[in-house]
Amino acid sequence: MNIDYIKNVILTQIVPLFSKKGFEKHIKPVLNKQGFERYFVNLIKNLYTDINFGNRCSRAQYWYFSLFVFLVGLVITILDHLIFAGFLGIVFSLAMLLPMIELSVRRIHDLGQPWFWILIGVVPVVGALALLIWFAMPGEEKNNQWGAPAK
Repeated sequence: MNIDYIKNVILTQIVPLFSKKGFEKHIKPVLNKQGFERYFVNLIKNLYTDINFGNRCSRAQYWYFSLFVFLVGLVITILDHLIFAGFLGIVFSLAMLLPMIELSVRRIHDLGQPWFWILIGVVPVVGALALLIWFAMPGEEKNNQWGAPAK
């Protein structure tokens, strides 16, 4: 992976999401009832019943679930500071640990990489930045050893 490829991915995949056209194309469909059910409700229903580290996860699945975890975590943090003494945040973090690891491994598989590349996130700053860029990249369009492309 060279720097020009990374720059191209950032300019063509990430930056356009913040434009009006990107909002209309990528964000708005999730805000209706069908998008909400597809990306949030179905993921929550299958949260612990369908854990499978051996297949692939699309960008949409990964990022919308991450958005859900962030928003719920934000609400829980506010409630935690107002009412509780840090207990809810700890419980929520532990409850989301396995699903987030699973989705991260499946997202890495969608890029055609083995699971242990997720450990690059342990490297301070550079590792987190590398994972952020990888998770924003489109997955392989062809079948790989972890199955067919995720939809």
